[in-house]
Amino acid sequence: MDDVYNGLNIGKKVSGIFLDIKKAFDTVDHEILLNKLFDCGVRGNVYLWFQSYLTNRKQSVRINNTFSALGPINSGVPQGSVLGSILFLIYINDLCNANLVGKITSFADDTALCYVKDNWQDIEQSMTSDLKALQWWFTKNNMLLSPEKTKFINFGLKNDTVFSNKIMYKCIECLCKNTQCNSQCAVINQTDNIKYLGLILDKEISWKKHITLLKNKLNSTLRYFYFLRRICPENVLRMLYFSLVNSRLEYGLFCWGGAYDAYLKPVIIQQKKFIRIIKKKGKMEPSKPLFQTLNILPLHYMFLYKVLRIFYTVSGNLPQLNKVYKNKLRSIERVLVTKPNLTFFKKSYCYLGPKFFCDIPQVIAEARNLFLFSKQLKNWIVNSNEVELMLLRVKV
Repeated sequence: MDDVYNGLNIGKKVSGIFLDIKKAFDTVDHEILLNKLFDCGVRGNVYLWFQSYLTNRKQSVRINNTFSALGPINSGVPQGSVLGSILFLIYINDLCNANLVGKITSFADDTALCYVKDNWQDIEQSMTSDLKALQWWFTKNNMLLSPEKTKFINFGLKNDTVFSNKIMYKCIECLCKNTQCNSQCAVINQTDNIKYLGLILDKEISWKKHITLLKNKLNSTLRYFYFLRRICPENVLRMLYFSLVNSRLEYGLFCWGGAYDAYLKPVIIQQKKFIRIIKKKGKMEPSKPLFQTLNILPLHYMFLYKVLRIFYTVSGNLPQLNKVYKNKLRSIERVLVTKPNLTFFKKSYCYLGPKFFCDIPQVIAEARNLFLFSKQLKNWIVNSNEVELMLLRVKV
């Protein structure tokens, strides 16, 4: 999302294509995979072990107590172990070398391409070029793209797109013969929102749909907590909270946690309800002391903690970074904060990460490792009165 936020902030046009590979793990060609393992330096007995592991595998289908005849498995990585994911990553690793114009982001079979250009015509040309390159790569590696499930989004606050809401995905025959598209060709459709890596991205980057989905999931869990409060002690309810609620709140929080308060308010209210249930308190009980007693961070504090922790990690653990930016009237600025040209950019991790990092005590910023940084940061967030002022300054 950094490329999307930064691109829009400097006035560029930004788009993304989100690819869907048909039966990705089941279409891995064993011979091609073994060749790629060889190219990665796998030799000798290790190579022979992988060859034995992949070949001559068989399967059957069971319906009630009836079994089918054994059939050979000629493609696909065996699943059920960590090797399945690793072998698949090795198989698609050279997709990054396919001379793509867009910046590729890939996690297992979830792959996306981001485009930041001066105008929409350049983006359309880049998308068309990359779809051709992808078709060649998929054909070479015996894989298929699902055009129906592959979508693209034009990000931005204004509906100023000038090219078609469809992009042609040519079949391999048309590419080989360089002819007009036939019935085998397909189109990639535009969408206003899409689910990627468990987060719902929308074209305006408001995170409204994602937060609404999260709110609905928490509502379902809340009903069970009302029942469990009558039979479970506080320590069990707290453990269930971290398993069923906190894990959902934390996922991708550094992306969507900076959304407008109007969108976040329902989730904040829900979190307070969970806290009151755990402590078996009424709905009028102040929540702040309950959070402190349970050692649980409120949503905004959790967002601050997550943003700073990730920023510390990706900045290379260099607390002395950019100390040349000084001000005689204030403490040393540790990092250069990007100037926000758009209001929504102030809600992004790209802006809030360095902004928060400049505002925390220097002794925390100069922690020697992530463990010490996280420990000192959480203690400061829980006990300091400056946190509320810091959040108000950035209007989170």
